[in-house]
Amino acid sequence: MVRNRMMRNRGEPARSQSVRWMALLLLLLGAALRIHALGTAGRLHPDEALFATFARRAAVQGDWLLSGALDKPPLTLYADALSMGAFGVTALPDGVLTLEVYRGELAARLPGLAASILLLPLVYHLALCLWRDPPTALIALALVVCSPLALAFSATVFTDGLLLLMLAAALVAALRGQWGWAGVWLALGVGCKQQALLYLPLLLAVGWVRRERRCGLLLLPLLGGLALLTAWEAARGTVGSVWALAAVNNEPARLAHPADWLPRLQVWWGYGQVAFGASLVTVALLALAAWGARGRMARALLAYCLLYMVAHTVLGINIYDRYLLPLLPPLALLAANGLRSISRKMQIPRWGWAAAGGVLLVVSVMGGQARLGSDVGTQEGIDRVATYLNERALGAIVYDRWLGWELGYYMGAWSDKRRVYYPTPRTLAAGAIQQPDRAPRYFPVPEDAPYPRWLRALDDAGFEVQIGLRLPLFTVYELIPPSWVGCASAVESSWRVRTVRYAGLCE
Repeated sequence: MVRNRMMRNRGEPARSQSVRWMALLLLLLGAALRIHALGTAGRLHPDEALFATFARRAAVQGDWLLSGALDKPPLTLYADALSMGAFGVTALPDGVLTLEVYRGELAARLPGLAASILLLPLVYHLALCLWRDPPTALIALALVVCSPLALAFSATVFTDGLLLLMLAAALVAALRGQWGWAGVWLALGVGCKQQALLYLPLLLAVGWVRRERRCGLLLLPLLGGLALLTAWEAARGTVGSVWALAAVNNEPARLAHPADWLPRLQVWWGYGQVAFGASLVTVALLALAAWGARGRMARALLAYCLLYMVAHTVLGINIYDRYLLPLLPPLALLAANGLRSISRKMQIPRWGWAAAGGVLLVVSVMGGQARLGSDVGTQEGIDRVATYLNERALGAIVYDRWLGWELGYYMGAWSDKRRVYYPTPRTLAAGAIQQPDRAPRYFPVPEDAPYPRWLRALDDAGFEVQIGLRLPLFTVYELIPPSWVGCASAVESSWRVRTVRYAGLCE
């Protein structure tokens, strides 16, 4: 017996060393997969273009208060701006700062990339704090390393990457009983995105399960962070706070119609079924997560995940794939615990786990083909549209109905074109016909937009419509105004006749 005990004691350092090496290999694999995602990223998603534009204004034009209609707190945008300043901003011969759009893409994605890589050791540490079992921590780490959901958002400009990092850090601090730091990390998460507050019930549940009376201390840094955010908004002096605009865009207080609950849940499942690879793998892992939820802490994690999905189904919250990211760490922890329980019962050898890890990597790559994350091909060619428009004459008018922030970003920080927005075909035709400037006019449209009736309205108003640039996903039309011959009253009379003629097509 003494000899067996001595042999076991000798084997402990070797097993510990092998676990550390395996964790290091997984971390390196995770970093490599995320750097590869950065190298293969396409054009910016419209929301990414919005954030990148605000960050570029700060880095290039010094607009650090982020003036304008903004529905997000500033921390992620500041990180993007600092990255742009460090890796992308250059000076023109006259000393004016500028930022080339492709450099701006890369620089704006670097903070999200760093956050996605730093998340990995936090997940490993989370599992150690929760289960106190290195093999379980390795499984949790492997699940997040290979997760198509995590990879899809690993190198993006969305605010969710830094948000998830702060939430994981807050959860680690809570599990270690460091409630002041938990509040600090949660406050920083709120500074990235308001949805960080959705983790407050989970953190308090950790304190309740562990019967830690000091858990309320996390509210002090959180309130301090909210006070700083309020002061920042006051300094901006912009009408409409980030909270009010976020509520308008998301409507979290509105109850979705009960008839929409099942369709909404189906859409959520469509996004989440590749969270850990191919759909069958994800289903199996989620089933193991529920089965392995034994103990008060595991049940608290599972209850939080279920309540999170119920709230996102029955409330009028937008259905965005990135809103599933906060569930990734708790689900990975639960699935890892379930897998570890199975392995103990079935006594699976190490080579079996190695084979399972290889299969997980393959199915994760297959699952990564799902349409998740940033660019899913819908913006391919937007940079060519911007280049075409930038090459037109000085002061050319661009009637931009659908492309908004993404076109504005790719036209650059110092565009000399005039972009004009009209909400309806009728207002576009009316505004265009009354524009006295004889500058060339252009009308860029995405292929999936209902643009034919807009073209009919312009044609009825007397414009000659020609194709200036045609791409698979975008077309730029050149608009040649009718010749303004005669007095202004004759033009106005002609316009009124045409308005009556095409008004029925535009309503």
